[in-house]
Amino acid sequence: MERVSYMIPSSHHRYVALYQLRPRMLDRHGSTFMEQTPLVVGANVDLLHTFNQIPVNRNFVVTAEMELPRYLGRTRPWQLQVGLRLLSTDRCRAILPLSEAARAFIARRFEQAGYRELCDKMTVFRGAVLGPPTATRAARAADSGDLRLLFVGGDGLRKGLGPTLDAAQALRRGGVDVRLTVVSQPKSTTYVAPGIAFPTEHLSAVLSGEEWITHYPSVPNAQVRCLMESHDILVLPTMDESLGWAVAEAGISGMPAIATNVFAIPEMIISGKTGWTIELPLDEDRRWLHIGRRNVREQWDAAQEHLTVSLVRVLSAMAGNRAAVAEFGARAREHITRLYGVESAEPRLRRVYGEALAKGRRPGPESDIAT
Repeated sequence: MERVSYMIPSSHHRYVALYQLRPRMLDRHGSTFMEQTPLVVGANVDLLHTFNQIPVNRNFVVTAEMELPRYLGRTRPWQLQVGLRLLSTDRCRAILPLSEAARAFIARRFEQAGYRELCDKMTVFRGAVLGPPTATRAARAADSGDLRLLFVGGDGLRKGLGPTLDAAQALRRGGVDVRLTVVSQPKSTTYVAPGIAFPTEHLSAVLSGEEWITHYPSVPNAQVRCLMESHDILVLPTMDESLGWAVAEAGISGMPAIATNVFAIPEMIISGKTGWTIELPLDEDRRWLHIGRRNVREQWDAAQEHLTVSLVRVLSAMAGNRAAVAEFGARAREHITRLYGVESAEPRLRRVYGEALAKGRRPGPESDIAT
């Protein structure tokens, strides 16, 4: 029932995958409360490990992406109270935010709701990223040809597809040999600017009409990881992000990233050393200051222009110094390996599970962890 730890091999626990029925249709108000509050039956396991879900039974630890409880849609006050009370029970053995930004975000909301004691259950556990599927990075770094950029983001509007295309076009007009691969789809709406529909015709025309752009609406993650091995820089000028997992995957492949400074991204990118962050004005939660506000359209347009100009500046410098791109990539791999490498994640996860099990019955020589 969890997404970021199940690939970590260990001789100290065994994973059991659970099949889930998702009773989304039972909540007529559009909330994901029912889906995120599962009842677990039939599984003979010592501990559940969930992702954003708060089970109504069994002992569990929960990985939290950004907020907890995380109920999307029209959530009613009593539903939030149910989630908070379940987290307060002895059955909840640990709350595992994926980043320091998420820990601070969740802690503020626990305190505001009168559940300050839940902060004591929190410890950051980032999960793990497997190494690259191929080994072509060294050969690519020595290449002095075109600069190959990669953009990956299902929500193209929010993730910064517009500024990425505009910056790449500006670079080519300036004589820089840029090639761009896009794994995304243009979208006209985003929760960042609610109620506003943005035109997508221009983006679609550029994606389909330029020979220097390779466009995939969607590809499996394994193919994305291979693309990271054959490209130079990941571009992710996102307006909002709960984590930015693509930055971690790129970094462990030795690929530096250009992204914004929102939420947890500065934890993954040491700007000017392992990659580059573009500054946006942020609120106390490290989110873009103007999300959902009345002047969001005006501020959105200004932010898109700022992102474009910033991308052009960084990429122009890197296009003329391919050795620096390789150096940034090597440092990115070192940094992300420290944060997400399997070798360091496994003992941390083992400690989390061990402490969780010690709060209940003593485990045998082998414990089952349901994920």
